Amino acid sequence: MVNAALSISQGNECVLHVVVMRKITLMYKALIVLCMFLAGCSVTPRTEITEKPVAYAKKQNFDHSSYQEDTQITARAYTHVKVEGKKKLVATEVSGVPCRLSGAGYSSKFTTPSYIILPSFGATSKPVTVSCTLEGETVGVSKKPYNATVAALKAEAQATGNAVGGILGVFVSAFSADIKQKKRDPSKDKYAYLDVTVNFGIATKE
Repeated sequence: MVNAALSISQGNECVLHVVVMRKITLMYKALIVLCMFLAGCSVTPRTEITEKPVAYAKKQNFDHSSYQEDTQITARAYTHVKVEGKKKLVATEVSGVPCRLSGAGYSSKFTTPSYIILPSFGATSKPVTVSCTLEGETVGVSKKPYNATVAALKAEAQATGNAVGGILGVFVSAFSADIKQKKRDPSKDKYAYLDVTVNFGIATKE
């Protein structure tokens, strides 16, 4: 199962799990580029998504009483090619891979890449699974919901700390995040999911 934004295996082999958040900062972009350079791996440009977001189908056990709102994620699939005699692995995005998303009380079918609509049930939101099949290989990915409200407060506090800079900035960031989290109403917290990246096995190029 894949839950990391970027993971690098031992040696020269690496697998790039690109998770693009809606408000990614320049610092994160630089970090991703640096990790790719150090790991000796490359990735092809992402395919533009032109279709409308894929809606989900409700099941009988859909929790209407806990439903808060709809959220949206992006789902993409990649194959990883190992070039004989070279250290680099090339992650190539694959379009048209059939996938199925399953959640508690709902499901949807789509092909990569796609925008996917998911229901949010607040603190009672459950993990979702995405299963995709390419040339006989099926890969499953699980995503747990995260507290988007708390994440936003921490990001805001971090930005404040970065503006101050140095050790003082670290304390300011921690203090600011703690105060804001205590002042919020937890019952109104929003929950969401990170984007999905499905990675298929390595093929050897002669």
